Amino acid sequence: MPSADEIEAAKTPKGGWTRDQLARWGVPWPPPKGWRQQLIKTSEKRAEELDWS
Repeated sequence: MPSADEIEAAKTPKGGWTRDQLARWGVPWPPPKGWRQQLIKTSEKRAEELDWS
């Protein structure tokens, strides 16, 4: 799952995301309202689950 920084870095020059990029993250097309926040939340939760320190 991408981090918030990775999501921002994947923007096109026009400021959006491609259908292919969203599909790689499991986001349907057209992307539903709130998809970025949900993706970030899921990513952070998985990172916490993998933190063994």
